[in-house]
Parts: sequence; structure tokens; C-alpha cells
Amino acid sequence: NQIGAPLAHHKTEGPSTALTYLGIQIDTEVLQLSLPQEKVARLRDLLQEWGKKKHCTRKDLESLLGHLSHAATVIRPGRIFLRTLFSLLSRLRHPEHFARLNLEARADIAWWRCLLHYWNGYSFFPQASPSHHVYSDASGSFGCGAHCPQESSWFQLEWPASWEHVGIAEKELVPIVVAAAMWGRHWAGAHVCFHSDNEAVVTIIQKRHAKHQSLTQLLRCLFFYASVFHFHFTSSHIPGIHNVAADAISRDNLSLLPSLLPQATRIAIPATVIDFLLCNPDWGSTSWTELFSRSLLWDSPPQHPGVINQGSTATQPFVTPTTSQLSH
Repeated sequence: NQIGAPLAHHKTEGPSTALTYLGIQIDTEVLQLSLPQEKVARLRDLLQEWGKKKHCTRKDLESLLGHLSHAATVIRPGRIFLRTLFSLLSRLRHPEHFARLNLEARADIAWWRCLLHYWNGYSFFPQASPSHHVYSDASGSFGCGAHCPQESSWFQLEWPASWEHVGIAEKELVPIVVAAAMWGRHWAGAHVCFHSDNEAVVTIIQKRHAKHQSLTQLLRCLFFYASVFHFHFTSSHIPGIHNVAADAISRDNLSLLPSLLPQATRIAIPATVIDFLLCNPDWGSTSWTELFSRSLLWDSPPQHPGVINQGSTATQPFVTPTTSQLSH
């Protein structure tokens, strides 16, 4: 009133703990961001069309990136999977110029397409400090493992023969992704810190980028679980001499665990999670999509105090989860 600026009363809202601003629904009571369901549905349809494309114009790519950049305001890990598309856009000078969608661009579009199939439209405000900590390790010969004090449990995975010559960085990243698959559904709204004694893996997680395809594939899976299960994560380097329990698990020195993790119980990794992470089909292919879907749909594995269990839990049939199934 003092400066004479007119107010559009039909656009004025509040005071309120929940309102929509620039198309984003903000709820400060439950610390939650969300996209309207009609926008999520339109984006799913748009990505379904792009899943069939091999070429595009600058104009079409600008439109897609506009929609995905808006969605990335809520789906924070999604920003990482816009880099290749923006790089492709920079090489097109005119709206009608055509560009070929390379393998990496199609993989990023497939990441978004698969995510929107399962994502329920919500995300939580990230916490400033970690509330959960995961300590992981991998050995080149035997296997890998991790434990989470907040979950009071640990797991172990033995390498198959086909992974004999896989690099140590990939092996060190696997237990972190397994941890996200196993415990992620309990971490909604949490800030999780992954502790690893491999500096290369810590750097990859911090930069959200890897040069090698196999590492990129694992990163995509980690970001996928974080988005679907609604948790935020960071990483921290821990010297090997302080990562004793995780080292014992990865080297199969399980006799040390009763003294190192007296209250923790072992959980079995579902076969669907193992199959999904240790085989490497093309991202976005029918076989990969089915494997990933099965890795999401399993009952919580039983806990066995002090018992080594090499079996896996029974899995549910391959069906598309509903919004309510994945909302928490």
C-alpha cells in the first residue's frame, strides 16, 4: 500500500504451512516437497515418447529439459542425469537442428523414465547432518559387506566367479548400493552418510560422477534408490584401521563380529538384489527394468542373531508397485 504496488488477490495465499509456489507444493509441517499428480502423469507420458526416439531437434530437447529441470527441483538426484542432455543441447545452434541421442543420453532418459514409473511425487527436505551411518568394505578376493549401527544389522555378499577381474572401485561401491536397497525403505527423510576406506569411491559419490560405465551404472542405481525411498546421502572417508567391522565382514572373518558388533544381527540379501547388481544388462532394457523392479519388491529379510545364512528371502511376483506401497 505504501509504494502503490497492486496485489493480485486471486494469487495471494497464506499464511499457511502448505502452499504451491512456481508449481511446487511445499509443506513445512511435514518438511515435504511434491509435484502435482497431473504434472507427474504428463511427464511420464512425455518420457514414454522420448524412450522411442533416436534423434531430436533443439526445440524438442529444450522442452524436455524444461520439464525435467522443474521436476529436479523436487527430485534432487535427477539433476545429475541432465548433464549429458544439456551438453547435447549446447551443440545445437538453431531450434530445428537435429542431434543424435547417443547411448549416454538415452541412458539418462531411461533413468528418468524408470524413476517416474515408481516415484510417488514426493520428496523430503534434506537434513543438515547425518542421522544414519553405513560402514562398508570390499576385498578383492572374497566379497563385500556393510553394517549400519542405526539398523543394528549387517550383511555379507560373496563375489561370483564372473567378478574375479572386476576393479576394486566397483567392488567397493557395490555394498553401498546394496545398503541402499536393503535399508533404504527405512530411511525416508533421513540423511545417510556412507563411510568407505576407498578414497576413489568417496570422491565418486561426492562428485556424483564416474568416468567408467560400470561405476556410472552403480551410481545410477544408488541415486534411483535414494529417489524412490526418499533419503539424502553423503560420503566420508574412514581409514582402514578404523573400519574394522566392515573389513572383517568383507574378508569373512566373522568370528570377530561378536566383539565388534555385539548387538547387530545378520540379514540375508534377497536373490533379486544380487541378480540386479551383479549382472550388467543395458540400462533401460527390458531385462534391466524387470530385474530392477524385482529388486524393489521383496519382504524384509529375517534376522538371524549370530547365524550365517546364505539363502535368500522369498520375493513377491513381478508387479508394478502402487503409490501407497512406495510412499514411505
